[in-house]
Amino acid sequence: YLGVPNFSKAVADFGIEVAKKHNVPLNRALDIGSGPGRTAIELTSAFKHVCAIDFSVSFIELCKKHIPEYPIPQGHELKAIVGDAHDLISEEKYDLVVAINLIDRLETPKKFLDGIKPLISDRGILIIASPYTWMDKFTEHDKWLGGFMKWGETQTTENGLKEALSPEFELLEPPTDIPFVIPDPDNSYQYTLSNATVFG
Repeated sequence: YLGVPNFSKAVADFGIEVAKKHNVPLNRALDIGSGPGRTAIELTSAFKHVCAIDFSVSFIELCKKHIPEYPIPQGHELKAIVGDAHDLISEEKYDLVVAINLIDRLETPKKFLDGIKPLISDRGILIIASPYTWMDKFTEHDKWLGGFMKWGETQTTENGLKEALSPEFELLEPPTDIPFVIPDPDNSYQYTLSNATVFG
């Protein structure tokens, strides 16, 4: 839409680029809140084992349906499973974890961040991207990571993420805005930026 590149592919390309830049092993990647799975599918171009997790059964079924339509490299694999971002359990550790347009739609984002830390490999990175449109209908106000006043200053979500992920993870580079477009029923469009932060 409007000449803006496909958002899901752009996110995957960004993740692969950043992973290579920071010498992250291209072994296992995890896409949490994967939706229909386009980002996870694109990640298979670089990562050998990719897992897509979403709370929606219909999204995961759609992901599985689309997998045969894409040329996943030989020896690489993608699995799609239903799961809750608040209660992630895995025997595997991941070299790249992406959580896109998810953090400000969780009931308890801090619980999610605490739960994801042990799932990231020693040389792995975490990418969180979102427009950070915090709303009470998704997250109770006292659980927001940003978008409020703290000690007389605006608490940004970036700072909230830094605090929540410290001391295990630190921001590796300046945040990057990735654009996406949402079509509305009246044939208008919403042009939005998802602010991507990289922690490792």
